[in-house]
Amino acid sequence: MKTKLLYVLTSSEEDTYFESALISIYSAKHNMPNSRISLLVDDKTDLALEKMGKQLTQFLSEKIVVKFEKSISQEIRSRLLKTNMRNHVRENFLYVDCDTLIADSLEGIDNINTPIAAVIDGHTSLQYHPVIDIFEKQSQSFKYTFNEVEKYFNSGVIFSKDCVEAINFFSAWHENYKAGLKEGVIQDQPSLSKTNYDSNNVIEELSGEWNCQIRLGAKYLKNLKILHLVSKHNMPISILGDKNFLHKLKYEGLTEENRKLIINYEDTFYEPLGIVVNEDMHFNFSPLYEDIRRFYISTNKSYLENTYRIHNSIFHECPENKVTKIIFKINKAILKIELSYIRIFKKQNN
Repeated sequence: MKTKLLYVLTSSEEDTYFESALISIYSAKHNMPNSRISLLVDDKTDLALEKMGKQLTQFLSEKIVVKFEKSISQEIRSRLLKTNMRNHVRENFLYVDCDTLIADSLEGIDNINTPIAAVIDGHTSLQYHPVIDIFEKQSQSFKYTFNEVEKYFNSGVIFSKDCVEAINFFSAWHENYKAGLKEGVIQDQPSLSKTNYDSNNVIEELSGEWNCQIRLGAKYLKNLKILHLVSKHNMPISILGDKNFLHKLKYEGLTEENRKLIINYEDTFYEPLGIVVNEDMHFNFSPLYEDIRRFYISTNKSYLENTYRIHNSIFHECPENKVTKIIFKINKAILKIELSYIRIFKKQNN
């Protein structure tokens, strides 16, 4: 494989981003022993790697360190590095998010002959995406015709050729990200979409197996290249994305047992494993679903507390007509009063 793999890492001992990167980088070396792996980090992460990063750094061909002002948060550092990575790294590269697993050889990426390529988010056109309303809201700060966007790309896996067009694209993405940041947009995909729109849709679409987003990409598991272990509010589908396993990896390192789990990733999916489509999928991504799920699995909060939260979510999702609003406001007031009395009686009994 001539194209280098590139990871961006900002991490500390308090989080598990390092462990996620270790899973991905180890799986890459397992499937492609001769692959070249570059790691782009900030100065704080570089210091942390001296203590916790020996198992990871042994797999690296290159480490690039970028200094930041101390006041810039770890989350923002990550996005600033990512959106500007073309200006820090030479040669063609395939950028890969840390929360991924390399499932097969990636040599086919050498055949890509376009400045930039990526997989669409959610493996669907934007109009069918379950969280299109969130994307639309995030993009309002950029003041472009968002409803003309057909392909909204996921930034978790990006191929970049080392060429002027790609360098200019990343420079524009970096500036757009910083502009969005001033408006409170922390995510990097809204600015990626804006940059692609301004660049006459220069991003070419990669097939879904190059960035199989695990909750939406079931049909790409057969010919899988890169598995994106994205989870929603700590709802992992695989053990490898579970916080408990990542903490285990933090304290144990790459033991023989942990290596086997990474290599045999197919055995790490939770059972039973189902497929959700159409309206059920949209509901699965809604705030209402999250509240009902929280109620379903909760053991620490009262029925009324959960009902009150669910009620508010339903009110948010309902059509905004006067009758509906009045009814829901009355119900909300009643629930609030009941909840207040419950809390008073609990204090008295304690």
